[in-house]
Amino acid sequence: MTRIIHSIVASSVTFLAMLQPSRVQAAGDQKLPWDGRFQDLKVGSLNDKYLTHILTDRQNGKVKPDQWVTITPKGRSKAFNKDTGVATLAVDSEAIFGGQTNFRRSELVQNIAGNTAGITFFRVSLRKEKPYANKYSWQVVFPESHLFEIRIDATKDPVELVWYTGGGIETRWSTEFKTKTWYNFGIAVSTGKLALYFSEEDDPLALTKTESYNGAVPSNYEFHFGQLTLSNDGSAVKMVDEQDVLSFNGVSVEDSVPSDAGGAAKTTNSSSSSSRGSAPSKTPEVTVDEYAVATTAPSTDAPATGETDEEESQVAEKSTDATSTASFASLAADGSTDKNPADESADDGKLDSDTSDEYTPAAAPTTTGALTATKSGCKVRRG
Repeated sequence: MTRIIHSIVASSVTFLAMLQPSRVQAAGDQKLPWDGRFQDLKVGSLNDKYLTHILTDRQNGKVKPDQWVTITPKGRSKAFNKDTGVATLAVDSEAIFGGQTNFRRSELVQNIAGNTAGITFFRVSLRKEKPYANKYSWQVVFPESHLFEIRIDATKDPVELVWYTGGGIETRWSTEFKTKTWYNFGIAVSTGKLALYFSEEDDPLALTKTESYNGAVPSNYEFHFGQLTLSNDGSAVKMVDEQDVLSFNGVSVEDSVPSDAGGAAKTTNSSSSSSRGSAPSKTPEVTVDEYAVATTAPSTDAPATGETDEEESQVAEKSTDATSTASFASLAADGSTDKNPADESADDGKLDSDTSDEYTPAAAPTTTGALTATKSGCKVRRG
């Protein structure tokens, strides 16, 4: 009998050991340089480069990513950052991640190793075909620490692109956000320094603004891009009955500033002052430890029936902290969700996933299925 029990235990240990390597590999940080470009991807192969749990773990249960994301391999001509591919990420009233009913969000995510001995350089381009129907302040590019953050503030008229740093709510740089225009960003992180590189359309990136921070340079990043907004009182975000769609291109993270970036920025109608029009204040000295404010972690119920091992692996490696009080305070300062979005708005064009090389309108995807009690979270320091 003892031998039988020993055999069963040994077999179980062997089986778990066989599973463990894939888990460790899935949870590991991607080494630099990291290629997030879309020209060689399809929606079905997104997991080759990205974590997709925010798109698939919806309040209505497990859904396929193609309900929220599309990819056009030749959506941008000419290529920028060596990428012709374009991905769109959509948000609407059903874009609820897990139990975060006071959020509306659709993002792609990856864990990236940082270059602690030099520079970690994030690149991404974004574009919107139609004006925002849901006039909130949208987080569109950020690491989970919010050491830096790009927002589109659709509460403003005209709409603004804004750069924040260090988890603060003071505008470090801003410019008007127009539709049908490619906005290209590069953000360099090194010890004590953040540098913003920026250009429009096909112009090369140019050094535009620098800021400082205190603390050790991050050794890794949970890198997000897409669209995220949340209410400042815990209530459901009120959305109009149509999607807002944002396009992305040329995503990568390098271990140095690339040779095609640099020089002085062109003169544009941009600002480095506070979004309230006040004189710019001294950059707050923020330590990296301060980015991870205390939060209360929500419970995570059992995954939906039929979830694969790969999906479980993604769920296991995503962040699960709830939004901090600072998130709501930030939104209150912006006034981004204190009012309902305007009724008048135009439909966004949406790319046909994997079927076309050009921009073409597509019907807004919908989600179906019974509601579940799933409550999973992803750390979001600020709204």
